[in-house]
Amino acid sequence: MGEPLANYARVLAAVRRIISAAPDGFGISARSVTVSTVGIVAGIRRLADEPWPVSLAVSLHAADDELRSTLVPINRRYPLADLEEAAAGYFEKKGRRLSIEWTMMDGVNDNTDQAVKLAAIARRLH
Repeated sequence: MGEPLANYARVLAAVRRIISAAPDGFGISARSVTVSTVGIVAGIRRLADEPWPVSLAVSLHAADDELRSTLVPINRRYPLADLEEAAAGYFEKKGRRLSIEWTMMDGVNDNTDQAVKLAAIARRLH
């Protein structure tokens, strides 16, 4: 599906089918479904308004805008402050804890500075 929240209609259809108990559905609990995103803020806000309590995972890979913009170019459009705000809103509406995804790259984002910044973000997002 690519970036789920850039393909919102298809992801919504997939979630509906996964959680549907209808003959063509899988009948999996919405609480067992996680939507992972690189941080499409508008999509996070839309997903928060959906009726299902799906979990949200955000691929950060860096804990500051300078590094994240080089690793995750969409960060230029949706910087960390905006992403944090949307993720916090998701948590408030859904009561579902956010997962942070991070691919560690030797000599790039595996240092103490990034770890300290990541810990601060994690604390703010509960």
